Amino acid sequence: MLGRIVITCSLLGIIGSAAVVSRQDALVGWAFGRGHDCNVRVGHAADGVMPIRAICQWAVPIEAVRAQLDDVEGQEHVFSNVDESELISTYGDHLVVRQVHVARGIKDREVIIDWVREPAPSGVRYRWRKASDQSTITPGRVEVAVHSGSWEVSETNKGTRVQYTALYHPGGSVPRLLVRWFQGSGVRGVLEDLHEASKDSLLH
Repeated sequence: MLGRIVITCSLLGIIGSAAVVSRQDALVGWAFGRGHDCNVRVGHAADGVMPIRAICQWAVPIEAVRAQLDDVEGQEHVFSNVDESELISTYGDHLVVRQVHVARGIKDREVIIDWVREPAPSGVRYRWRKASDQSTITPGRVEVAVHSGSWEVSETNKGTRVQYTALYHPGGSVPRLLVRWFQGSGVRGVLEDLHEASKDSLLH
């Protein structure tokens, strides 16, 4: 639901240390329960893909968080798992974006995503999904199999509430343990990257 996380998709982040999944509905270690002002949960896997949701409360102005997500091409400088984020076309608040995702030990992944910004009850929602047309990805590069999710940001009296959801599978021939790493502890890096970039923007 995209910078240098993780993402982006994010987000997705992916390079963070691996977490162990002990139950289908909870991540242990950093990502389980409260930690860094975030509560992360993972749902039941379907076709090898686990739905992940994180809810965070950050002492950062909503404008600082939105600035990172509004600039889709700048996300390669925000999220450590996104090496390239290129805007291909724009149709109002609907963007088509090409991304290259990186992680240790495997080849770079590439994907074309549909990125949409829309109003949310108390703020803004950014959602993305893998585009139906992947014909323009770089020849020879591994295509991301599944990539969809959202960021929803809303203003609170403590700063910004951030809700992140993600479905991700890197595609290609990847060991199952590493796939779980992408889908699990990769969230850690995505959230940390966005949080740090938002805070750093206040210093400039």
